[in-house]
Amino acid sequence: MSIIIVDEKNKRRGTLLLWNFSLRKFYSFLDLVLKNKLNLVPVIAVDYSLANLTFDENQYCIHTLKKGAPNDYIDTLKRTCASYKYFAKFMLGYGYGARTVEGEGPACNLFALTGNFKDPLITGEE
Repeated sequence: MSIIIVDEKNKRRGTLLLWNFSLRKFYSFLDLVLKNKLNLVPVIAVDYSLANLTFDENQYCIHTLKKGAPNDYIDTLKRTCASYKYFAKFMLGYGYGARTVEGEGPACNLFALTGNFKDPLITGEE
């Protein structure tokens, strides 16, 4: 295949010869998402350990779940979920380093952020 190269005055400047070539289509990230050929599954982990215990200037613990109290974890999770809503059908959320049942038991190494802490695998109960 040959391509004739001309200048702005339509004067022939040369010929470009092509042989043994192929065309390939490359997809962008957006192409893959729009054609449902990409499945993202974000996995989020939240550190609830005491080493991460922090207070803001109003002396609110950022670990608190008290109604009306600010919570940086929940705000961050909401914004993260909102940023993935067009790219992921679902998300996985896990926490670690917190007591998941009331009492003086040890902190859990890993638990789902679904709120189902009565699961025997998590609590050790039957």
